Amino acid sequence: MNLKTLNIEHLYVQIGFSETMIFIVFSELYYSEFHGINSKIIEDMNLNMPISDIMTKNVLFVHYNNKLDEVEHLMKSKNIRHIPVLKEGKLCGIVSLTDLDRLSFTKGIGEDDDKEFLYNTLSIEDVMMSSPVTIASDGNLKEAAELLVQRDFHALPVVDNDLLVGIVTTTDLMKIILQEESNLA
Repeated sequence: MNLKTLNIEHLYVQIGFSETMIFIVFSELYYSEFHGINSKIIEDMNLNMPISDIMTKNVLFVHYNNKLDEVEHLMKSKNIRHIPVLKEGKLCGIVSLTDLDRLSFTKGIGEDDDKEFLYNTLSIEDVMMSSPVTIASDGNLKEAAELLVQRDFHALPVVDNDLLVGIVTTTDLMKIILQEESNLA
């Protein structure tokens, strides 16, 4: 079955997840052995669940003056793909491993010496997404999913009163789907 012939837009609106997640749900709907996610779970999910219930609360972050090699090392050592950037205690950006990888790839950097030179030449502010879209902790699952889909993001910093209080990612949303499935079992 060709993916383009399906009513993906309906799934987009009804489910509100990123294209990757839609594919996983699509796979279940037509090839249930792929992931074994029951489509009834998606229909019965509480899309009003507060973000505070699913976000990562103890968020690792970096300061705008950290070096890129420090940022990369922290992200890889803690196995995280997105990290908020703070300046004077307030969120000013977000960096992803993809941003760092793309930087290396774009510049044709392969050797460690070249990468070190590039990382020492550029600042975190040169690489980060400035003024990232955020969500409040009292926002809900549906709002987060819509923002992630509409903006093609994979992470949303959670901010209350100008303070970073968490982060929610597409992985967090997928964990909720899997948790809902195990609750029904």
